[in-house]
Amino acid sequence: MKVAYTGHRDFQLTAEIKTLIMEDLNNPIVDEVIVGGARGFDLFVGKLAREAGKPFTLVLPYPAEKVAKSWNNRDKVELFLQVRAAKEVIVIEKEYSSDALFLRNREMVELADAVMACWDGREKGGTYNTVNF
Repeated sequence: MKVAYTGHRDFQLTAEIKTLIMEDLNNPIVDEVIVGGARGFDLFVGKLAREAGKPFTLVLPYPAEKVAKSWNNRDKVELFLQVRAAKEVIVIEKEYSSDALFLRNREMVELADAVMACWDGREKGGTYNTVNF
């Protein structure tokens, strides 16, 4: 089973969230993880998958160099580690576009058998849109 993970960039990591994700990653029914490469929740799940050796697909809205252009060094390094470790990297657009994030989220849902969302109930933004696909 392929599981896509989506969540907010400003999510607050709790022991409960980390435990739930690790349970999924260690569940033999989960063959592959799909992440979107955004800062916050996406990057966190990608890191856990990478460190656990779980195969994962990284779906980026545009090339990693452009995604991480204004990020701090720690997050840039993690994204590029994920690019190297990913089973597959899918880049939606060559350049930034207003639709790229939306299209990335839709692609993640279409590739997945299930979606796990770390959503705080806000009725706007990428996580909200992904939950509603």
